[in-house]
Amino acid sequence: AHGLEIVGIFRVPGSAQIEKQLRRYFNKNCGKGDEFDNFDMSAHDSAGMIKLFFRELPSALCGELFLEFVETQKKFKPDQVEEMIYAIKEIIFKLPPNNRGTLKYTCKRLYLLGFHKETTKMGWDNLAMCIGPDLLRPAVDSIE
Repeated sequence: AHGLEIVGIFRVPGSAQIEKQLRRYFNKNCGKGDEFDNFDMSAHDSAGMIKLFFRELPSALCGELFLEFVETQKKFKPDQVEEMIYAIKEIIFKLPPNNRGTLKYTCKRLYLLGFHKETTKMGWDNLAMCIGPDLLRPAVDSIE
């Protein structure tokens, strides 16, 4: 359960030097090989690389459905949480299987991490602000 006790996980940046080394390593080896174990990474470095991975995907994880997520969320009042969750799940099922699986896995980990907010100082709202823009972004950046 690496990171469950780390203050500011996903908020505090990792080392720029480690990020640069890891980028070089992954670009060269596609993550294969034993050298990965030689990196002296902190939990913040790992969290930063996860955010970077989602930010730099060639296609946004939610692709063309980003606006549908946003518009659906706007339709509901604060007391309609169950209805909103149902509607958002319907959109999630429209995602390609790999995207849906990646989003599901990531959200499960973030959900578990949110239970440790007393230690990490990162409740679900803070986690959403720190990694949400990397997970749910428009297919193409625009000023709209």
